[in-house]
Amino acid sequence: MIESSMTLFEFMNSSIVCAITGGLLGGGFTTLGVLTSMHNAKKKQLEAEKADIKAFCQAVHSELETLLVLYIDSIGRKLSELKPGEVFFYNYFSSQEYFTVFNSNANLIGKISNVSLRTKIVQVYLRSKGMMDSLRLNSTYAKEYEDASFKAAHSKLPFDLEQKERLFRVLERNTPVLVALNADVIRMMEETILDLSLYVQNLN
Repeated sequence: MIESSMTLFEFMNSSIVCAITGGLLGGGFTTLGVLTSMHNAKKKQLEAEKADIKAFCQAVHSELETLLVLYIDSIGRKLSELKPGEVFFYNYFSSQEYFTVFNSNANLIGKISNVSLRTKIVQVYLRSKGMMDSLRLNSTYAKEYEDASFKAAHSKLPFDLEQKERLFRVLERNTPVLVALNADVIRMMEETILDLSLYVQNLN
């Protein structure tokens, strides 16, 4: 009878051990499954972010490349070819938004791991916008000078002649500033386009 009781006790004890062991194994597998799912989800998130950054950099590259060609063909070449002492009279009054990619996705710049590239992208857009503003202002003076010249030619009045000369001096002072800005913008665009190409290649 005692042997039978011990056998029952051992059986119960064994059942408890098995239950505990099974519970631990089950819990371990559940935890492992959760960790694996978290790891996979994190991996997919990082891959999605990487894809977004790559797409953004490619879009910025295309935008800058297109803007550079358009800019050089319309204004850049004219400023580059000015001789010392010549005055820039070109009228530029475009209100078109040229920086669509940058303005629409500026939040992605912070996700670019290359600090130098991030800085260059921001700087090239700010400098380009500054150039456009400077050109618009210079165009306003050029238009005013054109009107003042026409008026002075017909009136011959000292005041009108002085106004014409005053506006010419403003344009004369602005021209070397625009020439320097022009060279700076073209250089920065070319450098940023190259750096973007290298960065995208390294993302592959």
